[in-house]
Amino acid sequence: VEFRVLEVCNQKGVEHSKEFDYIQKQSKNAEGETANDNGTGTCRICWEDNKENQFIDICKCKGSCGNYHLNCLQHWVEQKIIQREFPSVTQYCFAQKKFECEVCKENLPYCIDIDGEKINLFEINRPDYPYIILESIQRDKNASKAIHVLKFNPEESMGDDTVKDFSIKLGRGHACELRISDISVSRMHSYIKLSLIHIS
Repeated sequence: VEFRVLEVCNQKGVEHSKEFDYIQKQSKNAEGETANDNGTGTCRICWEDNKENQFIDICKCKGSCGNYHLNCLQHWVEQKIIQREFPSVTQYCFAQKKFECEVCKENLPYCIDIDGEKINLFEINRPDYPYIILESIQRDKNASKAIHVLKFNPEESMGDDTVKDFSIKLGRGHACELRISDISVSRMHSYIKLSLIHIS
């Protein structure tokens, strides 16, 4: 298993990778028309029209298959994710092997920009203290996708006016905060350490 760093937050600020960039997407007008001309019809999720809720253009599907209400899409995504809370890690496990359209197989973005409005397709709970967000990249095609929020709680990492080293362990062992179910991974495979304002 491999991990991709999506976002890092420390006392210097927040830095994120291109996967968390806001991707420009189009909304459709009252007639359901966009520059891509996907036509009129109903939302592929709720089967209702767009009189009160505009469609958005999110994937390569054409015709009615390309019609999504934003709130329907967000609800659909939330139903595909299982959230697990641990003391130092929050996990978001996807029911799908990939975060993609089930029809055209276009990868779906995590964040979109619709007519200047920045929207997350699903909410990631970020703490008010240092954290790092990792995305698992599985070599096994049957393994599900997951996002991990590693939380460096200052109440555990700080002493009397000093910052102690605080680490999150990765591995197969029960003592690891981020457990990896992969036989090629050691029981205590590695760790990510917070030291002063740096994450290493």
